[in-house]
Amino acid sequence: MKGFDYYSNWIINGDKTKHFYIDPFTDKPIKDLYDYEWPENDYEKWFEMFQILYDKASYVHIDISFYLFKINDKWYSLREPFEETPKDFNKRYPAKENQDVRIGKLRDICPDFTVNEYNRDTSFMNVVDYEETDSEDGGWFNPISYSAGYYFIELYMPMGDTIKIKRHGSMGANLEVYKIPVTHGGRNDVVFLVQKPGKLNPEKEFGGMYVIRPRSLEQDEYGTHKSGADSFISQHNSRDGNIDTEAKFIGRTED
Repeated sequence: MKGFDYYSNWIINGDKTKHFYIDPFTDKPIKDLYDYEWPENDYEKWFEMFQILYDKASYVHIDISFYLFKINDKWYSLREPFEETPKDFNKRYPAKENQDVRIGKLRDICPDFTVNEYNRDTSFMNVVDYEETDSEDGGWFNPISYSAGYYFIELYMPMGDTIKIKRHGSMGANLEVYKIPVTHGGRNDVVFLVQKPGKLNPEKEFGGMYVIRPRSLEQDEYGTHKSGADSFISQHNSRDGNIDTEAKFIGRTED
């Protein structure tokens, strides 16, 4: 039960004790939510903390001026988004009711290869070549242009390894890339590649899932290379290490 700047479990168990929300940056109670001096005013640091709380929370409530997150029976609070946040921020991160956070939808971190490489982040994954196998130029009666071929992709791992991928795609690589958040037991150097099965070229465009991971989980997962697509906060100092990475095929589907 939410009060003005506190919450109570009275409805659940009859306990009328007033609990204060917690500042996730200091882990201290906020005794006056609406007159609290927030210690963090940097938007990027605020957003990093917001993503961690949002992914981990089993319940998220949006107040007029605050986001409230329930994590392990405790409630944390962050003030309203900064001016830098998109106008549709609440639609991107809507309120959510009690749920098993382990079935939350993962964020596809595959770059949009249709965007010019000068206007997208290429530090995590990049198309280094494209070999066209089939194409059709649009005309007056058929204004749609078509292209299919092999995408030669490089995936840059945190410890410096470069994974080379050859993927046939029609009107795009048809590739999805995921990392499981650290809060759900994932690692920064474990990447899942999901290939959508092709319909136009089924003999070339197989579907399936691959996992890129270190041979030894004792290997440091944060190396000298930290790409813009990494969505994890490292508490480790950057240092060199032995590079030993493998790709493992999980399964394949075909149309």
